[in-house]
Amino acid sequence: MSATLERRAEILKLARVLGVDPPTLGYLDAVAPDDLRRVREQVTDACFDGDRDRLRKVAFAAKAVPGAIAARLAQIALGPVLCARVTGLLDPRKAVDIARRVPDAFLADIAVELDPRRAATVIAAIPVDTIARVARILSGRRAWVEMGQFVLFLDDPRLRAAIDAFDDVSLLRVAFVIEGKERLDHFIGLLSPDRLDGVLRTADREGLWPEALDLLDHVAPDRLRDLGDRAAALGVLEGLVGAILEQDLVDALLPIVPGLSPDTQAALAHLEVIRDERALLALVDATERHGLWTALLPLVTHMPPTSRDEVARLAARLDPDRLTALVTTVHEHRLWSTFVPLAAEHMDDAGLERVAEVVGDVDERIVRDMADEVTRHHLWEPLLRIAGRMRSDQLDRIADRLLADGLDERIGPMLHATRSGGLWPIGVRILGGLDATLLERLSGPTAALDPDLRAMALAEVDGLGMRERLGPLGRALAT
Repeated sequence: MSATLERRAEILKLARVLGVDPPTLGYLDAVAPDDLRRVREQVTDACFDGDRDRLRKVAFAAKAVPGAIAARLAQIALGPVLCARVTGLLDPRKAVDIARRVPDAFLADIAVELDPRRAATVIAAIPVDTIARVARILSGRRAWVEMGQFVLFLDDPRLRAAIDAFDDVSLLRVAFVIEGKERLDHFIGLLSPDRLDGVLRTADREGLWPEALDLLDHVAPDRLRDLGDRAAALGVLEGLVGAILEQDLVDALLPIVPGLSPDTQAALAHLEVIRDERALLALVDATERHGLWTALLPLVTHMPPTSRDEVARLAARLDPDRLTALVTTVHEHRLWSTFVPLAAEHMDDAGLERVAEVVGDVDERIVRDMADEVTRHHLWEPLLRIAGRMRSDQLDRIADRLLADGLDERIGPMLHATRSGGLWPIGVRILGGLDATLLERLSGPTAALDPDLRAMALAEVDGLGMRERLGPLGRALAT
């Protein structure tokens, strides 16, 4: 979950407990969400535990009073605040008996003051139709935080009744402040397809995309994919991204991108709002600040060439340490098939040299894994373009690692890429950096290559005066 959204939700809940407007707590924007949650729970506990002994006496007295009289006393003598404090101390059957005798509006008043954690057994016993009526009243009062407290304690029949009582605005608002976000997937699973479409349209119309985005971040992969496809089909992605950029919530958007279907990712990447230079700057900036390259790079593959150019330009401007961290992330998450073409085909000369400087100095294990991915995805040509920008000592250092493992699988694709890209100088330089043992091992696979390819390679090797240096490999080319 985005820390920004999580903090926003916690401030809403803390404001409700303190009885203040959320904007008055703006000074808490830098506080960690978990700390805000602990403060809220401590305040709630203090409110409910301060007079616990006296409240127990009230609850004990209620046992001896007929339900009708207890209901009347609750409204006239106690009021909703004290009733809320006592509810969790009552026998559930007594509490339900009293609840059915008071107006729904008074039950809603109690619900606003209740701590559901202390009244779970009572909530579980309230009739389904009563839950629906009270939920409808609370929805009308815009008591979203209060309703969000109860979701965790409702079984499916009661939860479904409450959801049916919510309008789409309330549903989004309640889901945002729900206690127990792990239930959100189940919560959304109770909605019909038409209701889901309505919720997405409402998020777009009412500017509730932060709430909707938080919801998307907590559903199961299959449901996320479905909701993303629905948003694309409804034509609301532009509104989603526009709102996210306006509110600086890119860190909340990017983590869900890998879970979207390829078609929806492509639709997202081609939005007019994303093609804007300032939007791409915001994407890359948030990606770097929050370590989200694993989310952005898959999206980049769907972007039009001009957008990829801009992302590549911005990435190339990272300082060496951050660029090294990016390359490490690419390695750890096997994103070479995205990163190598992005660097080779979309960075300018200065950017390509900076990337080559970093790649040329990485750990040997990373070089081997990169070579595996490059061979698997047929990316030797763009990799050779990057290698062509390396210093001679760097190229000599990594040459063995590029070809050492899987010689049979690598030498052919590398030479084909060298020919198709007109990259013979760099290809021959790599071969010249191999040690004698590798040159000998490569001679067999090389002799089995297409004769025309060998002849062309030999001509280039001779033109660069490298046949003698290549020894057995040079002889294999001449076979």
